[in-house]
Amino acid sequence: MAPTRSLPVLPEEMLVEVAVHVTASSSSPMADLRRLRRACTLMRDRVCGALLVRRRLNLFWALWQSEDAETRERLIANTYAAGNLEAIFINGMRVFFGHHGGTLQAPLDDLDQVARGGHKPAAYMLAMVLWRAKSGAEADLRAK
Repeated sequence: MAPTRSLPVLPEEMLVEVAVHVTASSSSPMADLRRLRRACTLMRDRVCGALLVRRRLNLFWALWQSEDAETRERLIANTYAAGNLEAIFINGMRVFFGHHGGTLQAPLDDLDQVARGGHKPAAYMLAMVLWRAKSGAEADLRAK
């Protein structure tokens, strides 16, 4: 019996895992995602747009390689909605520094969420903000 050469015969979950691994570990995630989409209609229509793929996308490299600000903003918005830690961190930094001018009363929900998800720069930033605020024992515990 000849080996199967068609992606649609593989379980969709397995194809999503392949796409997740490629986009999370690639130094050219958007180019690799485009190549995956060209592989077959299943990859194009259902796998590459999966929530998990957007959540795990290597956003640093994707933003670095994006050509215009509008594309970067759409990419941040789409991955933020999927729960991508880097996109949530970017939004949290924007809220803290952009919208509130770095005031210590800025909402820290996004920074807190990504810090709990294991994002080390967010954890450091949150700890520094909470330490600087000196807003009591609860903030000190949260900073730890």
